[in-house]
Amino acid sequence: SSGINAEYGELLKEGQGALENSMAVFRFTAMYSVIQFLSVILLVHYDSILGDYQYLLEDLAIVLLFDFALGYTRPSTKLSRKRPRGSLMHPYLLYSFVLHTALSVGFILLAMWFVQQQEWYDPFTAERKEALENGVSYVPYYETTVNFIVSSFQYVTLALVFSIGHPYRRPL
Repeated sequence: SSGINAEYGELLKEGQGALENSMAVFRFTAMYSVIQFLSVILLVHYDSILGDYQYLLEDLAIVLLFDFALGYTRPSTKLSRKRPRGSLMHPYLLYSFVLHTALSVGFILLAMWFVQQQEWYDPFTAERKEALENGVSYVPYYETTVNFIVSSFQYVTLALVFSIGHPYRRPL
């Protein structure tokens, strides 16, 4: 009888961990999509856009690795009496989603504002855009660089935030 209870407890631990893993991966992927969408909207406001290799680096090197890492998190060593949240529409999760989105956009805007306050900052003008269209191979885009770096660090931060696994999973 104790063998059956131990197996049942192990099955419950695995189930709780799997549910929490899938929720964390979904939330991370959704937040990644929202942050990327809003950062691209900000760049369009500055007549800019991320480059192909920047998208590739974000998608393959940063987001995909963290998605896999979050998905392979092991279950907790102890069975929790508390039920995991089974809904993505739970008020706590929605509040967290909105707060993370606001903080992410706020940090991107703050970083872009900070760069624009520097004495070496040169805004992207029509003359620079025309030079780029006429075959000049490199025109510095400060807004794009800052946006890419800050949003990349935000993806890493989100992965760390969503990797908190107690009481259902072990930490990442």
